[in-house]
Amino acid sequence: MNLRLTSSSSATLRTAAVRNRQVVNTDLTSLPKATASQMEEESARLKRLVADRSLDKHMLSEALRKKV
Repeated sequence: MNLRLTSSSSATLRTAAVRNRQVVNTDLTSLPKATASQMEEESARLKRLVADRSLDKHMLSEALRKKV
């Protein structure tokens, strides 16, 4: 599977995934505003989740390092 990310503008993120010689494009400008908004909210939520998990991992690593 090939994954290619390109940005044609700051507001548009285009993702093309090539699977079995088929190209699937997702262009946020072609989606209804509600759907694009939901995707942006989900993206922000996931970014916060990753940041929280990274901080948790760092804190646990520091605690283990100090304990040993």
